[in-house]
Amino acid sequence: MRAYLLPPAARHGFGPSCSLRWALLTLSAGALVVLSGWLLAGLGNTGQLAKGTAALLLWLTCTALVWHWLRALPRGALSWDGATWHAELDGAAQPVALAGSPNVRLDLQSCMLLRARSAQGTSLWLWVVPGGSHADSFAWAALRRALYCRALAAPVPEGSDNGATPS
Repeated sequence: MRAYLLPPAARHGFGPSCSLRWALLTLSAGALVVLSGWLLAGLGNTGQLAKGTAALLLWLTCTALVWHWLRALPRGALSWDGATWHAELDGAAQPVALAGSPNVRLDLQSCMLLRARSAQGTSLWLWVVPGGSHADSFAWAALRRALYCRALAAPVPEGSDNGATPS
């Protein structure tokens, strides 16, 4: 595929958003309400205390793991320069070169969860949301085009007439 068919350069910030925190908090609270209802419905049953304790410990463990994952999400900017992807992590001196294109693991149109591999082989999970300004909507669209483009950069051979076929 010719280089001129590649998406233009794009740069967009990433990191855990307030909406992600609220969604996870709501999910955890909802699970606790369901668990409480289940416990109250079977209060007189034999063995309910052991089951309830195990379920409560499971909920607490899952909530702690999600909270840890949320706090471990990196912050920074994801950039595509037309040839390679880079993650500019907050606090890092140099941008991290990525091995290939980040994989879209979850696309909710208004936010995306991406999995990227650094050139060293480590995985990065990136939570990306559009900004609120008009300029950010263009950056969001450019990022989405770059992420979903499967074209590979290949040099155009010299003497080529840009792919036109002779008539």
